[in-house]
Amino acid sequence: MDTTDKKKSKNYIENDTVYKQILEWKTEYDKVFEDTGEHIGVSEDLTKSIYTIANQLSNRYNFNGYSFRDDMIQDAMYVILKYMRNYDITKTNPHAYITTCCWNAFTNRINIEKKDMIKKYKHYVNFVETNADTLASESGSAIDYEIVDQMYSRINDYETKPLASVDDEFSEIDIYVDKKGNPNLKGFF
Repeated sequence: MDTTDKKKSKNYIENDTVYKQILEWKTEYDKVFEDTGEHIGVSEDLTKSIYTIANQLSNRYNFNGYSFRDDMIQDAMYVILKYMRNYDITKTNPHAYITTCCWNAFTNRINIEKKDMIKKYKHYVNFVETNADTLASESGSAIDYEIVDQMYSRINDYETKPLASVDDEFSEIDIYVDKKGNPNLKGFF
């Protein structure tokens, strides 16, 4: 094998190609927005590239075990497509911008799901506490309080965990963007 041959790239997305797609779209977007004040969508090729990056990141070890991976990807797509107009075209690494948006969308979805799970735990524990005698007499078996204790422990851990401060200006889906609408990179690198 000739060592002068270029090695085939193992990247699933070519950064230069994505940058060119964004540059073309951003140029057209700025022109249309300036002329008509309307927003235009991104191209199909750019959308596929963004989806590929989001999907590949969701396969990373710290995200691939969740049952709501599809929701994480959808949240990431929503955020990226919503804030793509804020991409600074002087930066030539769109993969980093897209990955950062995906990462933040994924962690935000995980936090939302944890919050919902705690609500379910609280409801279940409250139900068991108020109906323990009835449940035991109807089913004829004792309640497994080990599971209830685990739920109490998880509720307590969640409620005593310090929460990050978030500006009230943004909704839950927008937690990871700053006031200008750019992704918050603090703590990412």
